[in-house]
Amino acid sequence: MDTADDRPISGGPRQGMVPTISSAYLKSAVEACFNCHCAKNAFDDLIPGGAAALDNPTTRFPANTLNEVLFRAEHLTGITGMGIRFGMNIRPPTLMEIGYALISCQNLADMIAFNAKYQRLTQQIARGYLEEDGDTSYLVWEPFDDDAEYQRPVTEGSMAGYSAFGRWVLWTANLQVREIHMRHKAPDDLSTYEAALPYKLVFEADRNQVVAPTELFYEPLPGANRDLVDLFAQRLDRALALLDQPLSFRDRTFYGIQSIMREGSPTLPRVAKLLGTAERTLRRRLADEDSSFRDILEAARRDALEIYLSDEKRTWAEIAILLGYSDQSAFIRAFKSWYDVTPREYLGARRDKG
Repeated sequence: MDTADDRPISGGPRQGMVPTISSAYLKSAVEACFNCHCAKNAFDDLIPGGAAALDNPTTRFPANTLNEVLFRAEHLTGITGMGIRFGMNIRPPTLMEIGYALISCQNLADMIAFNAKYQRLTQQIARGYLEEDGDTSYLVWEPFDDDAEYQRPVTEGSMAGYSAFGRWVLWTANLQVREIHMRHKAPDDLSTYEAALPYKLVFEADRNQVVAPTELFYEPLPGANRDLVDLFAQRLDRALALLDQPLSFRDRTFYGIQSIMREGSPTLPRVAKLLGTAERTLRRRLADEDSSFRDILEAARRDALEIYLSDEKRTWAEIAILLGYSDQSAFIRAFKSWYDVTPREYLGARRDKG
């Protein structure tokens, strides 16, 4: 049997640091609450800067904010199991670049191991790992806080998230899950749980886990792409190295640009607003770091392009839009300045090589 101690797992905060979660992770939970008719300002006192602050990809929040938001949403809506609603709302963007890497893994076992290595970037609430015991395997969710009842919302979210993400990446409506175990007590109303988790549910269990046949975790994923996984790993290694350090304005601007590129041209005013600073201040701070918005924009676009070039399903028109170019000719000029060939010539050379 493989145990947690056999696997390289990066989970909780470094010693002496407050555990945190990413803005994207918290935003997914808040959006689930809004979908259940919570008011837009319902959590402003829990989230510094209010819901708008969740759009900033460089901001992190105390880990307990997630449970506090979900507990309040239950109180406001009367819905038991808001964590379930959160878990069902988890998609690749929720997990930032980790999410896109996960759907490119070879199988669920690889996906779980990859996530275990980089999960600190998303959340420092718990660690997830896979234990194999012959024909049966256990996907374990182990919170760092031992209070099972306080951790109920996020535990429910993880169980629902595992189920939803597994169905999503395997392109199947039915997972071969046998049981789901949770350490907290059973709620009076199980309707939300039974609708989202149509498996045998065990409460007041010894640990939180999904019990399933081992073969499930080794089914090939339809979107497997080893080159993409390796490329994401290099980027995530850099992000891990920066996680416990104050970000420079250059890094904050870089990540800000990449977070909004898909929505159109990432201009300096848009990025400054996203980062919660004045345009003049951002321009000055970048100059102090011997950088400029224009240089960072080009670097962010080229960095993102490396990912898209590994995905042969993308068209050049789609890539241009994803990089925030409204004019395809501008994308072609930029591409040629980076690779000394046009996109058409690049594609021809790649086909010849293949």
